[in-house]
Amino acid sequence: MAFATIVTGMISAGSFVLSPLPYASICYTLIYSFAAVGALWLTGHLASLGVALLVCIYSPMVLVGSLSAWRKSTDLIAANARSERQEQALAVLLQDFEHNAGDALWETDIVGKLNHVSNRLTDVLGLKQNEDNQHSFQALLAERCPDDAERLQILSAEGQPFRDMRLTMTTPKGVAYLVMAGKSLYSATGIFLGWRGVLTDVTEKVRSEQKLRDLAHTDSLTALSNRFHLRQALNKAIEQNGPIALLCIDLDRFKAVNDNYGHSVGDSILRVIAQRLRSCVDQQALIARMGGDEFAILLWSQAAVKKVDELAHNVVDTLCEPIMISERQFRVGASVGYTVSSGSHPSLDDLLIQADIAMYAAKESGRGRWVAYSPQLGEVSRRRLSIENGLRSAIDNNEISLHWQPKVDLQTWQVVGVEALMRWHHPELGHIGPIEFIPIAEQCGMIDKLGRWALSEACREPPRVSRRLFGLSQAATLEA
Repeated sequence: MAFATIVTGMISAGSFVLSPLPYASICYTLIYSFAAVGALWLTGHLASLGVALLVCIYSPMVLVGSLSAWRKSTDLIAANARSERQEQALAVLLQDFEHNAGDALWETDIVGKLNHVSNRLTDVLGLKQNEDNQHSFQALLAERCPDDAERLQILSAEGQPFRDMRLTMTTPKGVAYLVMAGKSLYSATGIFLGWRGVLTDVTEKVRSEQKLRDLAHTDSLTALSNRFHLRQALNKAIEQNGPIALLCIDLDRFKAVNDNYGHSVGDSILRVIAQRLRSCVDQQALIARMGGDEFAILLWSQAAVKKVDELAHNVVDTLCEPIMISERQFRVGASVGYTVSSGSHPSLDDLLIQADIAMYAAKESGRGRWVAYSPQLGEVSRRRLSIENGLRSAIDNNEISLHWQPKVDLQTWQVVGVEALMRWHHPELGHIGPIEFIPIAEQCGMIDKLGRWALSEACREPPRVSRRLFGLSQAATLEA
């Protein structure tokens, strides 16, 4: 029994010791098991036979346990190997990422010192040799981004994860823009270990966005503000409820220059005009090119608005001076109209319309002049618009009629001809004379339609007109 006990112990111990070598473990277990069973069988005792039976049951169990331990140890070794390979691959990827990407990985310990300083992080922050060992990461950022130091301290004290935190850093090459993200690290037991995150240099992106914004608000030819920027600035000035002056400037003879000398010469003249307008105003003004040969100046300071008359006069005189382009001299000139608001909450469109009305009034008064907007100009403009709109439906509504003017030979007092005179009775404006609506019809393209209607109407009325004129002729003869 003592030998049987010793042998079973040797079977189990040897089998588990040899478990990393499964074939050796199997051979060892089988040899000792058969030897023990054989020895017990040769004793011939009934009790030994029972022990032999137990050994037969015990040995397979030991063998199964040994093989199971071998399988577990093998899986563990394979898992460790895979983990090591993954760590190596991850290290290679991170190194490649840090070298080629705009992002720099950072990680600090419990006292805020950097655990690992990559080449990319050194380039982004411009770190000197051993500087990371002398200062904490937060101190390095605060030194380079003083305007954001307070926010960094608050985020560090809160311990909450953050992202898209924008930092502005001053470098010898100019201002750099960074975006930072990070989160705090804790152990499995909840012990604080430090911080980890990403620092991204977005300087090129920010500059590209700024350039796009500048292009969206700037006229590419003259480098002045464009119509969109002017409307934004005008809205802002209206919200401040202060004095506003808006000047609308239109060049007088620019179309002739474009037609005769080409658009390249016209573009050069526009650039000269823009430079001259800059010389007429100070910093408390916005100059914009509205499109074509039309410009605008916005004033919002009290002192500038008070001198708007002087500015308009100065603009007209300055733009009337000759311009030398390619050894040619050009005289363009300009007409200026302006409107002034003293904080009565005007609308943006109202100010633009008023300045435009004043500018057209300056053109109609002889060009090369400036005119201030007045309510009377507004009434004239509204009446003109009503006449233009009414002309489009006047014929269909039978508002226009022909009046006949006879032509008499003074020697014989005979009617020798007749003139057809057009008259218009507007349902709201009353009688409108030809001297008022004919020029408007010529400008809005209605004069041909009116002429065709007058010819057609005159051709339909000869009998009635003849009888009337015959009676006038007889009366004239009797009176003679």
